[in-house]
This record gives sequence, structure tokens and C-alpha cells, in this order.
Amino acid sequence: MKNRFGVTSGPGALLAVVASVLAAGGVRAATVQFVDSGGELAGQLIMDRGEYIGSMGDAVELENGQHRLSIGAPRDYTVVVELTVRGSGVFLNGAQTEPGNCKPQFEVSLPPLGLTTDARKKHHSKGKEKEAPARWTLKIASPVFGSPSPRGACAQPSMLDCAKQTGIVAVDSKPRGAEIWVDGKRQGEVSPVTLSVPFCPSTPTASVVLHRSGHVNCKKTLDLIADQKVKVACALPPLAKSP
Repeated sequence: MKNRFGVTSGPGALLAVVASVLAAGGVRAATVQFVDSGGELAGQLIMDRGEYIGSMGDAVELENGQHRLSIGAPRDYTVVVELTVRGSGVFLNGAQTEPGNCKPQFEVSLPPLGLTTDARKKHHSKGKEKEAPARWTLKIASPVFGSPSPRGACAQPSMLDCAKQTGIVAVDSKPRGAEIWVDGKRQGEVSPVTLSVPFCPSTPTASVVLHRSGHVNCKKTLDLIADQKVKVACALPPLAKSP
């Protein structure tokens, strides 16, 4: 049985995903590729609790824990997807739409999300046959809009200015030539490169994402200090090819 968000309810509500699991320093992560199944979300940014982690079409590494993902949609709406990553599993907890602040609202429905995978492949290691994780994808379509809705409200945005300072970020990746995004904004540069990053002293952090087609994104959160260099180095694992 499906609820109004297109998510199956009842005992089978959680979709367990045996995804590609990477262990780094004891922290486990699952790799999920986000696919636009309707053609209207291509290139939309994916935010995880306010931090940019990639765009639709990217493969993203999600660490253990709760994730609230926000994806831009037409008519100033947002698709919100809630996931839990636990060990080698990814669990889909729910999905909904949210209207933009002070924007026209509509009667809206969200098509069911789709979770698919290639068949698992086997490879040989030291004479032994082992299973390799297949590629998993989370398919999301744009909301379907109906009649205008009388509902709606405006929240006054909080506008705080600050005396900006500048941090220096040296970025490199393997392979090189990765696009660089800082706080959800594409920098127009590729690795390796050194960037000047403005920041407020009250929030001296920056979220840096490296993206290269055919590879899993790398995300780092940096602590910035005025006029001091911070180094970012990422290995971008290749995305498994479909058979």
C-alpha cells in the first residue's frame, strides 16, 4: 500500500539497499546514484541538511546516519527525501514536496521513487570467487502539479551581514580535472587549483564538493582561517559500469 508521497507503507516500508560500501577510517558509507527519471530534474542541486553534496545524475557517497536530502524542482518546489544509512544498507524512510517561501502553491503529487540495481557481478581474488557490489540508483521524478492552492505563507528571511574574510583552499584530486563546488556554487575551475574563498568569521567553514563524470563525488567540510591555506585532496572512485 502506498501513502500520498508514493512510498510503500506497512511492514515493508523500508527499502533495504545493499549498496557499494566503502570503509575509511572505520566510517562506512554507501554510494548511491541519483537519476532523474522524468527529465525535469536534470542538473538540480542535492542538499543534505543545507550542505551541497552533488547534482542530479551524480553518484554520491553517504555516510552512516540520517540524511534529509533536498532537491530543487519546477515552480520553486523542493523534493525532500529522507534516508538512513546503516552498515551496508540504505533505507528510504519517506519523500514529500515542499513549496518555495512566498511562492504560488499548487495541488501536487509526487510519483513513487524507484530503487533499482544491476545484477551482482563476480570477480576472482587470489583464486577465489567473490561477489562485487552492483551499482544502485535512486530514481526520482518531478512532482506533478494540479490546480493552484489557496494555501501559502511567507516567512521573513533572516538577513545577517558580516565583514567577510578570505581563506585559501588548495584543491587536488585523483584523477585530476574534477569540477569544484564551494557551498553549492560552481567555481568554474577544475583540479588542481588554488581558490580564494570568502567566509564570515562567525561561521568559518566551507563545504567543498569535487565532481568528475563517471566517478563518485567527494565532499569535504573545511575549517577556514583568514589568509591561511587549507589543502583538499580527494580520490574519486570510478563508478561501476553497467554490464
